[in-house]
Amino acid sequence: MDVPALGQGGLFDRLDGVSAVMPAHRADASLPGDKEATVLAVDAPAAARVMRLRGDLADEPLEDTLTNLRPAGTRSRGKAGFALPGDAARLRLTVRLEALDSRGRAGTGAVTDRLSVTLTDRYGVPHDLPLGNVRADGEDHVLEADLAAGTGPARAAGPAAPLRLTGVRADYPVPRRAERHRLSLTRVAATVESGGVVRVPVTAGADGWTARTSTDAADPPGAPRPGGSPSRAQAPRSDADTPLSVRYDTGHEPARDDGTDGSRDAAVELRAAGPPADTVAALVTDAFLDAVDARVGDTVGVPLAGTQVRVRIAAAVRALPTTAAEAPGTDGGALVVDLSTLNGVLADARLAGLRPTEWWLAAEPGQAPRTAAALRARGDVPSVTVRAEERAALRDDPLVIGPLSVLPVAAGAAAALAVVGFAVASVAATRERARELAVLSALGASRRALLRVVAAEQGFLVLVAVAAGWALGALLTRAVVPLIVLTARAERPVPPVRVELPSALLIAAFALPLLAVALIVPRLTRTVRAPDRTGGE
Repeated sequence: MDVPALGQGGLFDRLDGVSAVMPAHRADASLPGDKEATVLAVDAPAAARVMRLRGDLADEPLEDTLTNLRPAGTRSRGKAGFALPGDAARLRLTVRLEALDSRGRAGTGAVTDRLSVTLTDRYGVPHDLPLGNVRADGEDHVLEADLAAGTGPARAAGPAAPLRLTGVRADYPVPRRAERHRLSLTRVAATVESGGVVRVPVTAGADGWTARTSTDAADPPGAPRPGGSPSRAQAPRSDADTPLSVRYDTGHEPARDDGTDGSRDAAVELRAAGPPADTVAALVTDAFLDAVDARVGDTVGVPLAGTQVRVRIAAAVRALPTTAAEAPGTDGGALVVDLSTLNGVLADARLAGLRPTEWWLAAEPGQAPRTAAALRARGDVPSVTVRAEERAALRDDPLVIGPLSVLPVAAGAAAALAVVGFAVASVAATRERARELAVLSALGASRRALLRVVAAEQGFLVLVAVAAGWALGALLTRAVVPLIVLTARAERPVPPVRVELPSALLIAAFALPLLAVALIVPRLTRTVRAPDRTGGE
């Protein structure tokens, strides 16, 4: 999409006719046996309102399964950090960077930090925004980030509010001499759309925040080993005047053999997060279970985002739409995980969070065409897929419509042949039994009784034959049709085709032969007359 990541959620939130919005990150995961699984990381609560699945593909309601993908213990991540006002247009941070001597007294240092922040939207998606440079001079510096500017030049959308400040990062070049720094956030505020400045409440202070240091290890081959690395940052602190502060050592980088300075960068990072999650719950397909030789309830390792993520299989379905493997023989199934929970695991592993690569929308009844037209008219949304349009395209595909159109024709022809066959059989059977019927009539049997006998006999044969033929035909149809229905790429659709035999066809298959019997038998029994009780013929 041409819309920056920060503005995508707000863009879809503001669309008319949309009842629910679900961000999704799609990725591939390598599995044993040269197979690949499709990973969908979604916002689990939104997925329960957006994703739909055919009833024959799951044993339990999909909504309940998706809701449970976000464990109660990790839902506190959504409340971590400092909450910005819902109408915040700019973030204003007052920052102080101090160089401390051996006695802890503040002074001036030679290092300049480049500050950036991480804002998490209501979908749990992290967004990094630069703030600016801060010198270690002990003075207060006001840094701002324009939230609207991060949503695109048109500014037709906004962030998926409310946003939360969940991370602060300071990058700096490793100096020749180590320094001890103290980075403090003395005030957190936001400029709202009306123009006023609102102070962000930080009543929790440093509770739930962690600090860690890192270095850029991309030294060229043969470079001398660094003389010192940043030490582990102390735990963040807060007081009445300073919502958040942290102390850390910068480390030092001695000159190289050629006399040049080192080029390493280092960083100290503050993050607000809830309790770490050891595993990620997942909804998987049967093909994934077969690929990893696991069962529901097992925990398996899946390579995601550059690390091995422990995935607990919470439930399984037979297939998931949009997850078909492109190469034959490599289908490792699919799994659905909660995006926020997965990002929390990646953050604990010091890895960047995943951002949506696609958005799924649930439209209000009758509003899907209007919503799709509005998205296509924007020009910055490259691809819009509508479920109803895809369904219609598949039904109009010659490779699909051929086998499906033959079914009603064949069923109609079979019903017509059955009517003719049963009519002929009824006529022949009744004529063969004309003498017997005449004897019964002579013995006093009424014409109505004879009619019931013949109708019961022929009707029983019709019901048995039609039931057996229907069962055999339904079995063959369900077994053969999914194998011959292909997509435009000559592939079997995922999920596979489900054959639904219409109830009208079932009624017709039973009713038409019985109707033929009901019309023919009375005409044949009229030829049998009871004897004249007065002695005449």
